[in-house]
Amino acid sequence: MPADLLSVPFSFLRMFSDVVFPPVCHSCNASLPRGGSIACPACLAAIVPVDEWDTAYREAFARLNEERTVSDFVAAWYFEREGPLRLLMHRLKYGGMSTIGLEFGRVLGERIREAGLAESDMIVPLPLHATRIRERGFNQCEYIARGVSAVTGSPVRADLLRRTRFTPSQTTLGHGERRENVRQAFAARRRAPRDVAGRTILLVDDVVTTGATMRSCACALHGAGARAVIACAVAIAR
Repeated sequence: MPADLLSVPFSFLRMFSDVVFPPVCHSCNASLPRGGSIACPACLAAIVPVDEWDTAYREAFARLNEERTVSDFVAAWYFEREGPLRLLMHRLKYGGMSTIGLEFGRVLGERIREAGLAESDMIVPLPLHATRIRERGFNQCEYIARGVSAVTGSPVRADLLRRTRFTPSQTTLGHGERRENVRQAFAARRRAPRDVAGRTILLVDDVVTTGATMRSCACALHGAGARAVIACAVAIAR
């Protein structure tokens, strides 16, 4: 960067950038109002927030908590097959738009704080297999975890879990098939017992469907000595 630009306030550069490249909604491509982040007001209004008294939430929590694998569950929105959230999630996972993950994480972090669960020891994103990392270039759950960390202040630890084998996409699988697909697919890394023992962990995923993947990861953390695992997701699939 030229030396004279170093003295220009960041806020001015951001304003100049917004004039030259006006920010648009990542869902519908409409122009964003000043101060907008990833989606326009109309698209945000179409995303339904999770109600903890709703049957869908309680059923999701019950699936996650089979064999007492998680102590609590926090989710921000409901994931619909059609709609703005699906488009935003697709652009995050396959379009490399990491800013969407960070913003998702901040929203989720606020929900975690409202639930009184922000005083955790660490935040662990669900790991991807190395093959998926090579395909996408990043793990979207890590960006979501960073957004959560920006709100709660807990450190992100992406080095504690690993995916031990490559598994087919869960998208087209039923409940039982998903459970079998991820059975023993995750393990704690060698350093994990030293750092995890007796700790409370926020385990972060993007979308919870049957909960099989998150439950498998929670079991691996408990095996390493975690005191409690709190499941956290941007959305619940209905």
